[in-house]
Amino acid sequence: MQRRHVRFSSRGCWLDGDLDLPDTEPGVLLPALVPCSGYTGQKEMQPARLARALVPHGYACLTFDYRGFGTSEGPRGRLVPQEQVEDVRAASAFVASLPEIDRTRIALIGWGLGGGIAIAAAAEDPTVRAVVALNGVAAGAGGRASSRGTVNPGADGSGSRTFRANVPVSCARAIAFVSR
Repeated sequence: MQRRHVRFSSRGCWLDGDLDLPDTEPGVLLPALVPCSGYTGQKEMQPARLARALVPHGYACLTFDYRGFGTSEGPRGRLVPQEQVEDVRAASAFVASLPEIDRTRIALIGWGLGGGIAIAAAAEDPTVRAVVALNGVAAGAGGRASSRGTVNPGADGSGSRTFRANVPVSCARAIAFVSR
């Protein structure tokens, strides 16, 4: 896996990101995923975790900090979903501009609030061909319970935390890109 630090602009703010690429032959056009963070707004949490799981399956992943979060520019201490939708659209436009990316296979994948952000961004962006929303906020009380996970007793009695909202990595092969 190769990682490149990148910067791109969203409404006058520079956003910091990491582009993770699988090891492939030169000239191969890659499908791209833009993992969308939830309330934390940072690439180092769920987006980085999703990238680590999906890049080995042949996807390029652009993780980034929303404006005002992490190392990106912007006013601190604000969580404005519409601004995050704009940031995701800027991220998908940026990744689509890269020479190693197949512009017809760009997907958004969001966790928690990021699932709703991904859906809203895709609704306004014709370059996005697939959306995955995991543990969406709209799930109500059941979604909140599954985000906390359940404790299952292990064979040694220590217990382990599992999450009903987890999607097996084998599903990475099942992301379908649709034409618009």
